Parts: sequence; structure tokens; C-alpha cells
Amino acid sequence: MFYLFDIQYVRSLVCLIMLAIAGSSQAENNIINFAALTHSDQQEVVLRQQISLFERLNPQIKVRLRMLHGENYPELLTNYKKVANNVDVLNWYSGNRLKQLVKEQYVTSIDEFWYNNNLHAVFSDATIEQVSIQDKVYAVPFSMYVWEVFYKKSVFEKFGLTSPTNWQDFMSMASTLKSHNIKPIGLGSEPPWQVVAWFDYLMLRINGAKHYKALVSGNLAFTSPEVVSVFTHWKQLLDQDLFNDNHHLYNGEEIMPLVYREIVGVNLSGSISLSGLPKYVQDDIASFSFPQVGKYKDNSILAPMSAIALTQKGKLKPASKTLMAFFSQYNTQKMLNDAMQTISPILSTENNHSALVDDIHSADQIFQFLDREMSFEMAEFSKRTMADFLKHQNIKKVTESLEAFRLQQKEQQ
Repeated sequence: MFYLFDIQYVRSLVCLIMLAIAGSSQAENNIINFAALTHSDQQEVVLRQQISLFERLNPQIKVRLRMLHGENYPELLTNYKKVANNVDVLNWYSGNRLKQLVKEQYVTSIDEFWYNNNLHAVFSDATIEQVSIQDKVYAVPFSMYVWEVFYKKSVFEKFGLTSPTNWQDFMSMASTLKSHNIKPIGLGSEPPWQVVAWFDYLMLRINGAKHYKALVSGNLAFTSPEVVSVFTHWKQLLDQDLFNDNHHLYNGEEIMPLVYREIVGVNLSGSISLSGLPKYVQDDIASFSFPQVGKYKDNSILAPMSAIALTQKGKLKPASKTLMAFFSQYNTQKMLNDAMQTISPILSTENNHSALVDDIHSADQIFQFLDREMSFEMAEFSKRTMADFLKHQNIKKVTESLEAFRLQQKEQQ
């Protein structure tokens, strides 16, 4: 009898332990670890507010928010890898930076989630391509900004200028501005990220998206006729002294105020550069797409984008998809993008950035920007080398230097 009592006691104890384990496992499944890129204190505040709203709407789910900080991509990637085993949902870059995480099996396909939520109907094809690899979707587009040529509307009206659509019209516009003692083109080349945008757009417009992809993937020589043509057109601008003086003393973020003050005429920049300007200044600023240059009639745009991805660990938790669905909603995206002065990629008639959004959704292809499309080492070397070109203006020197580094990188792969 005593023996039977012992057996029953042990069975009860085992049952209690199993229930405790099951309860603990269920509780863990309802805790979502969300790693997010942060670029400002304001963004972090709004992000925490949205997480609080999500938890009120889903009281059975708790979100642990992890902020990813870093001055450059390798630093961010290192920071992510430190917490990767404990992350369920990730806010990350799209395009080639996302592909690297897919290749290393950090994130998983979200095809089932994507089609169950009909997300293919709320994004353009060009946007979806930035989060897709071999017909599988790996992330939800979340935030982006567009690179265009910005100008002061009242200046264009005063001189009878219209937005140029081709290279000849662009050069004519520059000549008119110069004749009125306005430096036609603003540029900040230190640090040289704005310099790269000129190379990117000239490469796209002269040679088309196919050649651009070949170049940034390391499969086109910098000494090729296609790239030489880019620097030839660029030198045309330099020879005619169309850029502002001492551009090496300016950060690209300092150029937009010069446009409003009528010191420079136009500024190739990301739409995020409007964020620090007062509303009355923004109201007098407009933009146009980079003009056509070559025969390809390329309609591609530069629009760096971040997205929400699901990790291998997170796919085992149903609550992860609930959080992803929340960040797939336009209202959620709008709140966070407004805080960052960026744009939700979702097709919506409510979007305040209507002209820029139209350009995003009408683009044949979207590219992230050279420093996200290339390997980090190649991109960093390219930025500095292209900035040096503005000083020495030697096409042979710049193309051979870039090509030597490209070949060196290929040997190390």
C-alpha cells in the first residue's frame, strides 16, 4: 500500500512539473524579442509608444525591445549577431543587406504570412523586389526615403525654369542659374555619401539597371566604357564649374539650407534632408527625378529602405506574426515614419509625401544606394576614391584605381 502511494505521489509530481514546463514554454512563446534600428531619440520614443499600443491590443503578448545602434553597417551587423539567438522579429535593411542575413540563415521566408495578409496588393512590384530572393519574400517593407533633385519653387518661377527631364535640359537649367549668380548645383563631399549618389544616378541613366547591377555585384570592370562614360559626364559638370565652391568643407546635410537661401540652385539628396527645415521652408521646396541621360530611358530610383523580418527562432512563435502584422499596417508605419521624416512604402492615398510616393511606385526598379548595394569594403573605397576624383578630375586615374581594388576584392573572395 505504501508502495502504491509512492507511485501516485511521483506521478502527481511529474504531472505538476510537466504543466509548469508547458506553462513556461507557452509564456516564452508569448514574449517577442524585437530588434529595431534606431537613428534618433524621437524615433525611439515613438517606437516605444507603438509597442505599448500593440501590447494593449494584444494583452497576452509582451515585447522585449532591443535597440540596434551603430555608425556603419559592419558595426550594426556585429551588434545584431551578438543578440541574434534571442531575436524573433528584426527591423533591418532591405536589398543586398537583407540577402546576406538570408544567406547566413538568420531570417526566414514569410511567404505564408505575406499572402495570408494580402500584402502583395499594398506594395509596388519594385518595392517587393527589394525584400524578395528567388521568388520568396523575406521581409515586410517598412520605411524608405527617396533620392531626387531638390530646388526652390519660387526661384524656378522667377527665372521661368521647369523641371528638366533630360541631360540637355538639365545643362540649360544650370546655365540659367549660373547667369543669375547662383551656383547651379549644391554638393557636400565630406563625408562623401552625397558624391556617390551622383555616380549612382549617372550610371543608371547612362547605362541602365542591368549594367548597374553588374557593377555593384562586382561583375563589371570600372575601366569599362560604361563606367568611363559616367565619369566623362561628371567631368562635364566639373569643367563648367557647376558645383558650389569648397564642397569638401560641407556635409551633405548642410546643402538644403543653401538652396533656400538661393546660394545654390539644386541639390541631389535624400528626401530625409528636408526633416530639419521649418515648414515654411519645406513648402517652397520641390523636387524632380534625376533626368534621363542615355538611350536606356531608365526609370530606376535610389530609395534606401528598411524592412521587418522574421528570424529562424521567431518563426516558431505564432505571436511573432501578430507583431509583424501590426507593423504591416499603414497607421503604424505612418506614425514611425513621421517621427523619422521618412516614408511608408505602403500604397495609400493618405500618404503626405504624395509626389515622392508616386515616384516610388512608378519606378521600374528601386536600388538602395551604392554603399548598401556593394560589399562594405568596396563601397567605402569607392566613396573616398570618387570624392578624390572631384579634386584631380582624372578619369583614367579614378577608373584604374577603382578597378584595381575590385580585382583585389575578387581575389580575396
